[in-house]
Amino acid sequence: MSLCKWCGQSSDFGKSHIIPKYFYKLMDGDHTRHQLAAGEYDRMFHGGYNDKSIICKKCERDFSYIDDEGIEVLQKLESYPVLDAKKGVLRLIPEADSSKLIRMVLYTLWKASVSSSRLGSAVNLGPYEDIIKNKLIENKPFHHSEWSMWCMHFKSNLAFVNPFKTRMSDSPVNLYRVPMCEFYEFIIKVDKRPLDKKHNPLIALKGIPILTLDKPLKDNMPMILDIYNQGLKRQS
Repeated sequence: MSLCKWCGQSSDFGKSHIIPKYFYKLMDGDHTRHQLAAGEYDRMFHGGYNDKSIICKKCERDFSYIDDEGIEVLQKLESYPVLDAKKGVLRLIPEADSSKLIRMVLYTLWKASVSSSRLGSAVNLGPYEDIIKNKLIENKPFHHSEWSMWCMHFKSNLAFVNPFKTRMSDSPVNLYRVPMCEFYEFIIKVDKRPLDKKHNPLIALKGIPILTLDKPLKDNMPMILDIYNQGLKRQS
């Protein structure tokens, strides 16, 4: 009998949204057909993609605040200070809120890693499954100096892409790209090795920058980093 992958005790599973339901609601607002996961046919939906084999109902209730707190950070995005507005709008999410956003993204990755669904097929956290889960259960902060993260917000939707592992072309450090449906994308380091300073212009900041663009960029990490770097240079 399968047991909850969070507590390891209950088999009374809930409907676990790997990507928080909030992001599906953003897409659902135009009442058109969308993909629930990359590789699936478009279809209408009102609840989003869920997996009934991950977390029991009690754990789902007890730890739903992880997603809620991260979503609250994004909902007040326009209140954060603007660092630069030459190529998109670059804002700084302060340290107190950045940990909440990192927690939400890592919780999403953890659910994708333990899921057998198509949505999590390209995510395998290995030993980081337990590391992330234990830190989340203990409600410990996640510092951006350890879990480096870039954030992007798009005013127009991008094609649906499932979370996947990637690397810089000249770095061995493991990163995950985590699109949240069609309007947000997070790139986060899941590796004990530090990024080189040229790859991590954010390390000296007390918080996480988030870049708002009218439309998604091509899948070009150097271009994304260049916008961050140039914006931060103009701000300093």
